[in-house]
Amino acid sequence: MKGIAIFVLLSTSVFLLAQGPPAFQKAWVSQTGDWNKGVAVAPSGDVVSLASARLRVHARDTGQVLDSIPVGYVLKNAWAFVGSSVVLVGEDQILEVALPGGAKRNLVKLDTRAKAGCVSSFGAAVASEKGSVQVFSAKDWKLFDAFEAGGPVEGLALGSDGKTAVDLSDGTVLIRDPVTQKTATLFKREGTGSTAVALSSDGKRLFAPSGTFKACLWDLSKGTLLAEYRTGSWLTAARFLSANVVAAAGSDGLVLYEKPGEPSQNLAYSPGRFAPSVEGLAVSADGTVICSGDRDGIIACFSKGSLKPSEYKPLVATAQGPAAAGQATPPAKEVELTGALVSRSGQAVSVKLDQGPAPAAGTRGLLYKHFEKEIAGFKTSGWLEIAAVEIKKTSGPFLELTILEKRSVMTVNGKEVDHFTPGVAVKLEPIPK
Repeated sequence: MKGIAIFVLLSTSVFLLAQGPPAFQKAWVSQTGDWNKGVAVAPSGDVVSLASARLRVHARDTGQVLDSIPVGYVLKNAWAFVGSSVVLVGEDQILEVALPGGAKRNLVKLDTRAKAGCVSSFGAAVASEKGSVQVFSAKDWKLFDAFEAGGPVEGLALGSDGKTAVDLSDGTVLIRDPVTQKTATLFKREGTGSTAVALSSDGKRLFAPSGTFKACLWDLSKGTLLAEYRTGSWLTAARFLSANVVAAAGSDGLVLYEKPGEPSQNLAYSPGRFAPSVEGLAVSADGTVICSGDRDGIIACFSKGSLKPSEYKPLVATAQGPAAAGQATPPAKEVELTGALVSRSGQAVSVKLDQGPAPAAGTRGLLYKHFEKEIAGFKTSGWLEIAAVEIKKTSGPFLELTILEKRSVMTVNGKEVDHFTPGVAVKLEPIPK
């Protein structure tokens, strides 16, 4: 009988070993607005997404939108939780938003226009259009480090010790050591830069695309290459779950790398959906939850176990003044104006609205164009963010806009694609102040 008991015990152990650690499973999917500009997992476990200049708080167990807070323009993936508050990098400031409630505090007024940024538990790193990088510590939000990257910056990553990884537009990856104040080239790959550079929480390892359809894991303490991965697509974001496990997102969706070579798991949230282009990516502090946001505004959550019900209680204003926590109401409907593009001359654009009223002159907003495409037999459509604009003049249904910045620059055969063709359907979303 003892032999039988031992055999059963050994068989059970072998079976459990073969099963391995639990895989991530889809927990929920939430459709919000347009092009996602990042996601984050709060210390409470609730998920926060950013689109159309608003933060949306999603219940950790269902994905239901519990709160919607205007924050203005924020750089893509340049925000995260620092403690219990959200810290966001805009073009000219670093902003703190408290949840719940949405109370805002200007942490840093930037002296140059920001092109790229990132936020971590350490603080925030910001790069200007010419490649000047500044790092601010969350202890006092004073300047901690500053250096010249030597070229346009595409991606930034900031370690918990203030170490900064920089991905330049020419494919060069730099590592900045704040202690020695030296900037070293880790490697230079073929092709352009990427926004998918990531540092481990301890700042000792780095993940970054390297060449065509390839990414690498580096040991920064030794300067050695630890692993190479096949990406199969252009990567837009990456996050460490542990020292050797990385989640990566891009034009082919969301994947998990646990060992060299092919992805160990493809996290699909819509079977049959053609290559969702994921822009935002976040992981929980314990590495058991992964969240993503794509260009269509779909937020997806994957978990290794069951998720507890959310305890988030929005603060809602009433006629009698601030309401007690827990009296949640549906988020206000987004302000959205649709119409057609009439003409463009240089930085001036004329738009005819389908209906009013039009915002006042001086209002800033985001301009989108509608697109429809068929790729490999799959039809897809949506809104493409093409410019940040300011309303110069209104006349009935006509708006005169000034282009402040192009948001989508594409080239085909060396020629820039014109997104401002007369007659194209457009949408204007005013940026909340």
